[in-house]
Amino acid sequence: MRPQHGTPTTAAGERGPNSPLAQARARRSLTQHQLAEVAGVSRATVARLEGDPESRPTVSTAALLAAALQVAPESIWSDEGQSR
Repeated sequence: MRPQHGTPTTAAGERGPNSPLAQARARRSLTQHQLAEVAGVSRATVARLEGDPESRPTVSTAALLAAALQVAPESIWSDEGQSR
C-alpha cells in the first residue's frame, strides 16, 4: 500500500525528509528549488523523487542531481546497502 500524500515511508527505500536524496540536499543546505535549479531539473521532479517511494529517476536525472549534490548517484538512489 502506498503512503498517503505527504506521508514518508520508513523502509529501506524511504522517502520524505528521511530519504537519502533529502538528507543529501539538507547536508548541502539547499531547498528543493535551489537543488532543482543547480541540477537543471524541475522542483516538481525533486519533490516527486523525495516524496514518492515508487518513483525512480532516469539515469540522466540521477546523474544531474548527484553532480549538483557532489555525491555518487548510488548514495541517493540505491535501496540496498544503505547504512542505517
